[in-house]
Amino acid sequence: WLTNPSSSLLFLPILQFLQIIRQSDINIHIPVLSCTHKDSVSFILQKLDVTHSHRIYVVDSHFHPIKVISLTDIISFCIGKTQNKTLF
Repeated sequence: WLTNPSSSLLFLPILQFLQIIRQSDINIHIPVLSCTHKDSVSFILQKLDVTHSHRIYVVDSHFHPIKVISLTDIISFCIGKTQNKTLF
């Protein structure tokens, strides 16, 4: 339906609509933000700002996630309310 919108599909029963949608070969990718432990806080903030995201995954050299940094983590770090001395 997204690739070929048709109002006629909207009048189908929901189960039939979902069946048609699932049969379509639509490859939807969800972007995932990532950084490495070597990236600066400034770089991470810029990525979060540009993408309007709330979290970013820290990945290792094989792009396996090893940690998640959220906006709450960054704010806590900046105002000194965290026990950790580093975000990573």
